[in-house]
Amino acid sequence: MLTNILQYDVNPEKVYNKKYLELLNKISRFNARRHPLFGTYPIAGFKYDSDLLIIGREAPWWPECFSVHELNVKGEENIFYQKVMLPGAYAIRRACPMAFVTDLWGESKYRPMYKAYKYHTRSDSFWVCAKEIVKGLGISDDENEWPSYLSLSYLYKISFADKPCLNEKLRLLQFDICKDLFRFELYMGKPRRILFLTGMNYAKDFLGLPDDIGLDDCIVNLGVFDYGVHRAETVISANPKKYFKDGIVDTVLRGFGVTPIDKHQKPRWDTFRRYSKNIKYSKILTPEQIEINSQCA
Repeated sequence: MLTNILQYDVNPEKVYNKKYLELLNKISRFNARRHPLFGTYPIAGFKYDSDLLIIGREAPWWPECFSVHELNVKGEENIFYQKVMLPGAYAIRRACPMAFVTDLWGESKYRPMYKAYKYHTRSDSFWVCAKEIVKGLGISDDENEWPSYLSLSYLYKISFADKPCLNEKLRLLQFDICKDLFRFELYMGKPRRILFLTGMNYAKDFLGLPDDIGLDDCIVNLGVFDYGVHRAETVISANPKKYFKDGIVDTVLRGFGVTPIDKHQKPRWDTFRRYSKNIKYSKILTPEQIEINSQCA
């Protein structure tokens, strides 16, 4: 399908939306056991200039949620426009689509407008790391506007609204379509830099990397990676929910070729040993090292 877009210049956004409807049709037959679901749509801030796309595993929050029963009663198109696309693209208060990050950072005056009674972005390690990375890369140091310089997407578009992680069944159900949607997003957005805050274990399936590459606990610099439809400087980080912020941020910056601001402070590799004594954070792996690692695995 994507080949047809490239060859005949079909409107990619329309085809993307049609593909998303196929995903919702699949979800309509999923037994969610009455768990509400989030359906996410790729969004970009008003000041985004194709500099940095940040990718997460699955969304911890979205402006609207829906149930499988509601999906079957109202239909895929209704849920897609009312619960997925429009809440993301046009934002809660008709501001920048990325404004929710700062609106939900604490008890801001805009919080009552959101259906996010317990969710705080400042307590989410994904956004805490993202903020420091944006500053470190020199994209923005504005306390209120920094998210507006980003584009955001998630590998898995459908997630549980009341559970922190996907189960294997829901992940496998949507993987093939989500992989296609991811390629559409790269073709349409053409970001210069891409950061996966997902962990290699999740990212490798979407990038076509071998299963036995053995880099689950590494921060990996893929260089200018060829996605088939687009080429972009790419860094894959470990899951920020699993490790401490300082080491994640410093190593991601080094992965993008940027020295952290405090040049006299040594990287805090010891902080990564919170869960494992064998994490390979003493250096950033290059594409050549990845190839060697894969051949030896």
